[in-house]
Order: sequence, then structure tokens, then C-alpha cells
Amino acid sequence: MPYGMPSGPELVAEILKLRNTHMLPESSTGSLKTQFDSRCSQLEKFQDLLRSSDVASIDLFIKHNPGLASFEKFLIARILLGREEEKRLDGSYSKSEATPNGDHWYKFMWEKMVVDVEEAKELQQNQIAFITFNYDISLESYLARSIRGLFSQKLEHNEEYAILSHFPIIHVFGSLLGQHTDETPFRSYNGLSPTLSYSHVNDLSQNLLTIGEAFSRVNNQKKCNLPNDHQMRIQNLFDQAERIIFLGLGYHPENLDVLNPSRWIHKADRGNSLYMSAYGLSKADLSATLSRLHGKEKSAVEWPLPYESTDEIVKYKSREFLWRSGALN
Repeated sequence: MPYGMPSGPELVAEILKLRNTHMLPESSTGSLKTQFDSRCSQLEKFQDLLRSSDVASIDLFIKHNPGLASFEKFLIARILLGREEEKRLDGSYSKSEATPNGDHWYKFMWEKMVVDVEEAKELQQNQIAFITFNYDISLESYLARSIRGLFSQKLEHNEEYAILSHFPIIHVFGSLLGQHTDETPFRSYNGLSPTLSYSHVNDLSQNLLTIGEAFSRVNNQKKCNLPNDHQMRIQNLFDQAERIIFLGLGYHPENLDVLNPSRWIHKADRGNSLYMSAYGLSKADLSATLSRLHGKEKSAVEWPLPYESTDEIVKYKSREFLWRSGALN
């Protein structure tokens, strides 16, 4: 994964490596101190259960252990905050890449955004929005840093955040800093500073939502529990889009349920551009995804990419996918 963020299996591995000494000592007293002590004693038991469940996804583990969701979100926030560092935003921290910046798609996109731009406010001419299932804020941090770096002599204090707010960035299941408003301080911390206490991490973890919390079963039917206005923002972006790009999406059923493909898949049939990356997916995965998208048991629809075969589609990570497909041209 680029930018030093863990994949699903890597996140499980990181949780299993945590020790009580990593739990951020809390100097407070009262109920918060009691909670901290309780969680320290709970960590080993949590890890034993996770290890013996032998699953690659923490979401799947919590789906079947909903009583542990609050503790899981704290652990996730603890791990991600340790990786939210400025130096990781150059894309060189991907352990799986043979060379630095091998999958630095933020940079590829940014270079497209600044073509023919003379003033920072002209960036708003880029009609682009983001819907992400990730908790981290590396995208916001990268864009804010890049705007400030390129136009530093022309910007007022914190003006990069006002410019950045022009681009909708929706975290479907929340983010470390919650859903963003016009002047959210995207870089309000830089990794695990000495002032980042247990109480601070615990507060930030409340911004996260697990899949088990986002969905429930009512009369044997799956129900989405995301706020209605949140769902409407997502659907409005899809309805307004002339070009839709899926990048690094695993096409899990829950994710597709949130995106409600029946409302926008027809866009591709009408000639609107639809680009779907598929790195690492099997042919069975590709077929199943198309079936879900089109509501068919067996889909005869071709994967919407200009490649000769599915053998080529699954080879390309995010940056190379954007380059080869011409999705940002």
C-alpha cells in the first residue's frame, strides 16, 4: 500500500504486534483511567481471539464480535495515527514497491490538476470529488501540503484548506478527523507527538464506523444505517458525475451497497465514462463484481476498461491504471 498505510491483512498483523506499552499512558484519573487500565488488560485477550479467528479482515472479525467494536476502533486509530506522517506522503514508503513512488497516484493526479493553473484559486476549475472507504486522511494531507508548497508566496494563512474544501471528500465510514467541513485542520497532528494521549486517540476513534455498525439485518434484509444526509451526498455525487473512476476498490458487497450501483451503472450504458481498476482480482472476482453491478447472475457485460483481456487488467496498481486507461485525460 502506498503512503505507509496498512492493507487489511497488514492491519490485522499490526494489531497482533501491539503491546500494552504501545497503548499511550494516560495520566488522567476517574473513569478514563479505569477505561485505560481495562483496555490494557483486554489487549491480549482481543489478540488471542483475533489470531485464532484466522481472518485477513478486521471488519469480518468485528462483524461477528460486535461487542469488541469500540476497542477495535481505538486500536485502528492508534495504528493509523502512528503512520500519519508528512514524510510518507511522497509515496516512497510502500514496502511492496521495487522503486520509490511506484504507486504514487496522488502525485500523478496532482500533476493533472495543476496543468495551466497560474493562481491557487484556479484549482477550483478541477471538477473532482472523492468517495473513500479509508479512515486515514493522507489524501487531504497530501493535497493541502501540495497546494501550500506550490503557491506558498501567494496564499494567506491556512488558505490551502479553503481551496481544498472546494473538492468534496467523503469518508463513507468516517475518518480520523470526522467528516470534513470548510476549514478542517487536516494536519492538526503529525504522527504520535508527545501530546497525543490515550484520551486523544480514544476521542478520534469515535469518528470511525465499522461495517457491522453501518449495516444491520431487519427481517432478514440488509439495512444501511448511515445517516440519510450522508447517503444522499454520496448518491448526488454519482448522479452528477460525467466520469466515474473506481481506484483500489475491493468491490465488497457492503461497499457496493453504499454506492447503490443500480442508480448509476446505467451511466456507462449511456456513454458516460466508467473506469474500474481491478488490481489483484481473480477472474471469478471480476465476474462476480459485474454480476452485482448489473443485477444479473451471469453478466455478459465486458469489464469497462480498454484492455484486450482481463489478464492485463489485474496487473495494474492505481498509478499505472490511471496512466494506461487515460481516466484523468
